[in-house]
Amino acid sequence: MRLEGRLEWRLSEAALELEVFPRGPLEAVWLVPKGPKKTFPEGRACIPRGLWPAKILVKAWGRAWEILVPPEGWPEKVWRRGLGLPAGGANR
Repeated sequence: MRLEGRLEWRLSEAALELEVFPRGPLEAVWLVPKGPKKTFPEGRACIPRGLWPAKILVKAWGRAWEILVPPEGWPEKVWRRGLGLPAGGANR
């Protein structure tokens, strides 16, 4: 039997909450802006939102998920449609 890791995440105005199932170590790596790599042994993390957008790579149970976190105050759907991107566009 192979364990299938699953990530649940919630984005509020204040923070990004991550939770991996089954419980186990969770690693978060800031891709944009390039930043720290943090490990959360309990499988749960609460990461405060900043003023700038971020892309975070989350790793657990041999799987990886990329999460785009829009800036504080921007609705996620608006940000994903590209309305928060500078002129000239960017990869979506």
